[in-house]
Amino acid sequence: MPPTEGQLDAFVAAMARGFSEAAALSSGPVVRHLKLAGHPIRLRCAGAALAQHFEPALNHALQELHASAAPPAVLTIDCWDRAATGVAPPPPPWGEDSFCRSGAIRGQAQGRLRITYDRWIRLLSVYDRQQARVFIQAASALELPAWMRRSPLRPVIGWWAADHGMALLHAGAVATADGAVALAGSSGSGKSTTTLTALAAGLGFLGDDACMVRFDPSPTAYPVFGLAKLEPDAFARLTAVQHLAIEIEPGQNVLNPAAGLVRSAPLKSVALLEISGQTRTIVEPISSGEALRALVEGSLQEGGGTTLAGLRRLVTDVPCRRLRLGTDPSGVIAAVQRLAQGVSP
Repeated sequence: MPPTEGQLDAFVAAMARGFSEAAALSSGPVVRHLKLAGHPIRLRCAGAALAQHFEPALNHALQELHASAAPPAVLTIDCWDRAATGVAPPPPPWGEDSFCRSGAIRGQAQGRLRITYDRWIRLLSVYDRQQARVFIQAASALELPAWMRRSPLRPVIGWWAADHGMALLHAGAVATADGAVALAGSSGSGKSTTTLTALAAGLGFLGDDACMVRFDPSPTAYPVFGLAKLEPDAFARLTAVQHLAIEIEPGQNVLNPAAGLVRSAPLKSVALLEISGQTRTIVEPISSGEALRALVEGSLQEGGGTTLAGLRRLVTDVPCRRLRLGTDPSGVIAAVQRLAQGVSP
């Protein structure tokens, strides 16, 4: 049987007590005040290692505020590390057969609570929509994968964004003085390479693999994470951004493009990327239905941290194009600049 509302209430209350206990055992939580897409968010971590894991990609959103001066947070994210604090999560009120392979908990995906448990990295995420509060419990900060340094808290940020009329896109985004273009596509389609090629050419950076879109009063793109990555072959070619490298991960390079980061930009178009292998870059019109299918697929690849409603609104409000990437970088940049201006092919 699925858990009752009372059992779920008790579970959330136990998560809150677990965080409080962990914070007390670690001499108080590390508190960071962030602003994402214009919204104040409070991040509290019990365990310095966990805070250090999450901070690098979120430094761009950090608000240097005294606690008494911080505006009321629209979302509070409370995290703790079991290995560092010794505090275990409460026993779940659902059975073993409720754990889905994707990490979702059956019956806890669309209601008041959204809950996932990643068995591979032993990470529990609980989002309480009514309380605007998230609990993250990690077995050990040292066991979290390297990619989570570049995009920490991604699913829960996507859930919260969807509840506030926004969409978290599995897409890079760059901007000119005229506006921004979101660069979407499957893994290996060239999002990071195109984004950082544009950065090297002087365009603004809003993300290489994720960006936020706020629809009201008009579609606007915002950065979510402040780091980027490049595969070794692309890193070797893009000499103009090699000085941005901050660490080397197995198989890829992590870059900090903070100097080129743009806080927000009007979103003029969405481009679905394909690598053509030809010299010339081509921009083609596509239907909103085709764009929606591609964006939904990309969202599902990243844990479904957005809503179908948000993506439907995106393809309705913003022109969508296919960008067949050529091998000539100047042609790629020219096409991206036109899309950022909202110019049709």
